[in-house]
Amino acid sequence: MPRKSKYRNKKTKIDGYPGIVFDSRKEARHFLRLKEREKRGEINSLKLQPKFKLTVNDVHVCYYIADFSYYTESDEDNLLVVEDVKSPITSRNPVFRLKKKLMKAVWNVEVIEVI
Repeated sequence: MPRKSKYRNKKTKIDGYPGIVFDSRKEARHFLRLKEREKRGEINSLKLQPKFKLTVNDVHVCYYIADFSYYTESDEDNLLVVEDVKSPITSRNPVFRLKKKLMKAVWNVEVIEVI
């Protein structure tokens, strides 16, 4: 008998995207919304599970793996957007909170929580 997920999320696959398994239905739905935005040209270079190296004072601290990243155009240039799909419970996770602060300090990127 398979173990229940710690946060009760259900792994989800989407027809038309073989080989991609999302950690939750919520994350899968958000991916489809982002794909629609990409088709409309609102965003570009959509990535799943992008990995960011977090280094402070030349010391590698950890990696942060987000759910999604993409670029959106501003008046000057492309802006990197990093998103993480969270439930109210997972957004309070202390490790996530710390990594979110490190992303701002190291990469100057504000991680957007999609709740």
